[in-house]
Amino acid sequence: MIDSTSLRKGKLNMKNSSIALLAICFISANAISAEERITYKECNYLSSQLNSNLPKKLDEITTADSTICTHSKNNRIILLYRNTLDLERNELPKKILSKIHETQKNNICTNPNLKSLVDVVDMGYVFNDNSGQYLGEFAVKVEDCTLK
Repeated sequence: MIDSTSLRKGKLNMKNSSIALLAICFISANAISAEERITYKECNYLSSQLNSNLPKKLDEITTADSTICTHSKNNRIILLYRNTLDLERNELPKKILSKIHETQKNNICTNPNLKSLVDVVDMGYVFNDNSGQYLGEFAVKVEDCTLK
């Protein structure tokens, strides 16, 4: 997801991961269209498939730990990625999570394969430090990809 040099400099270079590719394969194999959101049951199946490959070290400091499915306040299904940053809370540069959010949103919205995933399920990201302390979270929704 992010590399430590970019993180510490406040620059991000987020990469597409095999985790996202597995999710895209699920969506494609089940022929879910953008007009049709996945069901909670389908999301749980996808999550279990993703979890069979987790935890996975994504880069020097980021580990994708697990996924779960949950509901948003407006009852939309969210595929939630739980991540650990190998940093202490006091090492986290200010506003880094907002930078990660913007970079991830741009990555998802400009990559047709990733965009097809967010068309059918909201994607949430929760970050903890290496001692389990909560650092922050964000979500990427299909509405985030529309031009304003």
